[in-house]
Amino acid sequence: MRRSTFPMIAVGVLAAQGCADTDDDGARVSRTSGFFMVRRGSDPCSASAPSTCSRFVVSSLNQRTTRCADGSASPACAVATIDLAATGLTPSQADALTASITASLDAPTVVLHGRLTTVEGRAVFVASDAWRAPSSAPVRGAFHLVSTKGSTCAYLPCATVTQERVNASLEPEAITGVDLGALRNVDPRARDLALADAASDDGLLVAGTQSFDTAGRVLRAEQVFTRVRPSVAPGLCAQALRDSLDEASARLVYPSQSDAPFRALTPDAVAAMPAPEDFADAVGMAARSAVRVEPFEVFMQPLTVDALADAPAEQLRAARFRGLERVLREHLSNLTVYRVGTVDVRVYVVGLTACGELAGVETSALER
Repeated sequence: MRRSTFPMIAVGVLAAQGCADTDDDGARVSRTSGFFMVRRGSDPCSASAPSTCSRFVVSSLNQRTTRCADGSASPACAVATIDLAATGLTPSQADALTASITASLDAPTVVLHGRLTTVEGRAVFVASDAWRAPSSAPVRGAFHLVSTKGSTCAYLPCATVTQERVNASLEPEAITGVDLGALRNVDPRARDLALADAASDDGLLVAGTQSFDTAGRVLRAEQVFTRVRPSVAPGLCAQALRDSLDEASARLVYPSQSDAPFRALTPDAVAAMPAPEDFADAVGMAARSAVRVEPFEVFMQPLTVDALADAPAEQLRAARFRGLERVLREHLSNLTVYRVGTVDVRVYVVGLTACGELAGVETSALER
């Protein structure tokens, strides 16, 4: 696929390297809050000098200078402690994230969103969200958050998604998608998670440059950082699983003449997966004549395959459907699809929770 660099976007070096792009001169020294690159420092904390240690070093993304906790301006700021309590990560997740922070200036692995402050004389970074790269690689270009948040498109596939340059006052821009072709040493699952995040309201943090391809303007990623989410314990009962199912199915529709959205099914306790003739009663519907059963794999296959390999919108939608499939497989057993009706068909993608409940997602299809 031939690309031409989009000429109107100035491509700067990252703030971690000391000379990133900014939207105006007043933004060259950032506030003490926003998105920050994190790397490991060289000066461990000691009891004799608690206020001068630098276990970590942070620098504001897309900025030449960072405003440190003490009010001084510097290319990077020393930090004694990273507080991850507000991220909701489990202690083991927080330890793993901290351990993954490297000393590399050119190939950092962790970005934090939060603020710099001082606690008992020590510089502390209080994080609200954490982002991690799926592999170690040099990062170039400006940092953007790519998401469906604020998009005029209610359901995927959206013709465009939104890119917003972080730590800047520029207006968000519409792009057709994210090109991950330049990423190396990234396994398929991590690549898939990155695409799914780009097609969500949470978003994907992308370091890269803009270019044009046959579909329109795309953001060509040199590196990506996916949000580190609190882990969801296996074996959830249906009510606790609802939030994960609603998040995984957000903005997705089942393709038919009606293109109906998905939503989490109201749970019901059952002894086993119901037979077709008993299914309507199991979900509280009036008995209907036609109930068909479809294997889960057959139902998901056309939704999770990129029908148009070169269409960014289709790639993003397929990645989101694969994410929904993962959530269903991780938390439900005996996954089955029930189709109730003949023309205005109710579609139930359901399985059993560890608590013995019928749970999953439902949608509808107009079939003539």
